Amino acid sequence: AAMAFLLAAHRRSRRRLRLEQFLLLALRCLIVLFICLAAARPFAEDSAARSLAAARQHHVLVMDNSYSTSAAAERDGRVFDALLAQSRKLIGSFPPADAVSLIATAHPARVVEVETIDRPRTLQALEGIESSFGGSDLLSGLALAERLAGQSRTSPGRCQVYVLTDATRAAWTEDSDEEGAGAAGPLVRRLCRSARVHIVRTPAGRWDNLAVTDLSPVSRLLARGLPCGIRAEVANLGRQLVSDARLRLLHEGQLVREVPIPKLDPGRRQRIEFELGLDGLGDHLLQVALSADAEEALKEDNWRLLAARVADAARVLLVEGRPAVDRFSGQCGYLSAALAPAADRDERWPVRTRIVAAAELPVEPLDGYGLIALCNVRQLSPEEWQRLRQVVADGAALLVFLGDFVNPEDYNRHAPDLMPARLAAIAGRPDDRDSSVRLSAAGISHPVAAPFSAEPDCSLFRARIRRYYRVERDDQAAEVRDVLRYENGDPAFIERRVGRGLVILCTTTANMDWTDLPAKGDFVSLLWDMLAYAWPSGEREQNVVVGQPLVQVLSAGQSDQTPEVAQPDGQRAVAEVRPSKSGFAGVFAETRLPGEHVMIVGQDRYRFAVNLDPRESDLAPLGEEALRRMLQSDCHYWEDVESLIRSGPASSVSEFSRMILYLLFAALLVETFLSMRFGHHR
Repeated sequence: AAMAFLLAAHRRSRRRLRLEQFLLLALRCLIVLFICLAAARPFAEDSAARSLAAARQHHVLVMDNSYSTSAAAERDGRVFDALLAQSRKLIGSFPPADAVSLIATAHPARVVEVETIDRPRTLQALEGIESSFGGSDLLSGLALAERLAGQSRTSPGRCQVYVLTDATRAAWTEDSDEEGAGAAGPLVRRLCRSARVHIVRTPAGRWDNLAVTDLSPVSRLLARGLPCGIRAEVANLGRQLVSDARLRLLHEGQLVREVPIPKLDPGRRQRIEFELGLDGLGDHLLQVALSADAEEALKEDNWRLLAARVADAARVLLVEGRPAVDRFSGQCGYLSAALAPAADRDERWPVRTRIVAAAELPVEPLDGYGLIALCNVRQLSPEEWQRLRQVVADGAALLVFLGDFVNPEDYNRHAPDLMPARLAAIAGRPDDRDSSVRLSAAGISHPVAAPFSAEPDCSLFRARIRRYYRVERDDQAAEVRDVLRYENGDPAFIERRVGRGLVILCTTTANMDWTDLPAKGDFVSLLWDMLAYAWPSGEREQNVVVGQPLVQVLSAGQSDQTPEVAQPDGQRAVAEVRPSKSGFAGVFAETRLPGEHVMIVGQDRYRFAVNLDPRESDLAPLGEEALRRMLQSDCHYWEDVESLIRSGPASSVSEFSRMILYLLFAALLVETFLSMRFGHHR
């Protein structure tokens, strides 16, 4: 009987021990599983998991308020009004504990509100966003959203980004085609790694639109006595044929000319050129205005301004490599005679040339020269090359003529990033004056030489070049292009863009030493075309689009004065004085209206033209499929906010890591307690 009792007690004790060991083993396996899950940080998509792992989220609204949103919406009002109403609905659907940030994408994109749970404050900030005249800066807006998502105080992966846009092609692409997306695709894909991205498209209901998309001078050389050519571009960006349109040119508000445009086909652009004389020195304001009996989605893009600054004379510096007693025996005589034949007799001649010897160049101030020509200069010090490099980068032009006095090693060693090509050997023999090459009229595409290609029998192509430098150039360099070639295919004139300026290399001489080109009449025309093409453009600084700053270089006497800017609405604002490369500059960054702006510094007035971004005039929507193809990301696309709200995106992503850590801590406590209790029983 005693043995039977012992056997029964042993069996009962063994069952209890097995159960205890099984429980401890299960707890320890569960602890290992919790550790792995906490490291993996899983997310939940289903509603049951969301109820278990609910946590505060961060919602970032990226709202398009560029000028294109002023177009009519599919229903009543503007596209911007529809975007505003959708934003209100979306914010109203968020849980009260969720934070909201706002970004406006009109150039320059800006953060309006940062991660707040104060709904009245958020809605007040939303109502403060207005439809702007600025262009779309959507890519910068997305970059700001990425930054806010990375700095969010919520748990990682709990950020939602909503892009509310009219989905115009210009907003998403850098070029006119859908394949020119540039940085949009990589930026959106990177954003999708830190947030869930929703794109809500509200295209314009009517996108038939006429616009003046460009107004610029034909020649960048604007000086007293020179005719001024003006080129305007008008575009029919809609789907309907436009007939009997009219384009008016105004100078200082006075009508100068009116040109009829009988027909403008859908999707077509047309260029119209005017020529007028701008005799007065200083700033001139030109305007073109387009009118037509056609229904348009936008009106403010039917006119455009051009501010043009006319100088007393264009200043050209000619650097003499081998001075001579006689003007035409030197290196610069023919250039000076071609550019300024009457400068000594007529003080109103539009070009002023100054000839200095190469030895005088170090002490010659280069400011104020639009073009500098090196004529058979042997060599320059590294400091002088650096000075020329800086002047060209700031917008001036450098014209380099070669010759037998040039030291090619110096050019190749000290100016490889300035010269369009490396200098190699000289072609042709000095004792052979019968053999020569000519310039080729075939395959010319450069704007300087293109007008001559239509006349292959002109004197330019009859000139004989007995000697020239062969050069070695990088054909893959995008900033280097041929202006003219010899008939044997060697380059004769080569251009290279450097910063805001350019360098043109002529592989032969500027005088008659190696060629009779300077004696040809068309050499004068070539030089003038080259001067007009290469001349630094002040038009870029005077003519900006809404959102870009106004910058005016100030003299030393003006630097202690406070600049003011008179705006088109009559208001005045104070501009800043900031350091610049040439001393100080007045800077006004708050351009928000199209029209004439005047910067007032003491008694001096500087006029600027602020225009609409021409890309905003193209209202053609980018379809969802095209957008998917372009971005190639995990974005979610919606036609309206209602369907977005019904899908519940505000709580569609839930992270379990915090809950798993709590469960891990509880499992560790239970395992410790059971281990102690079971061990005590044993």
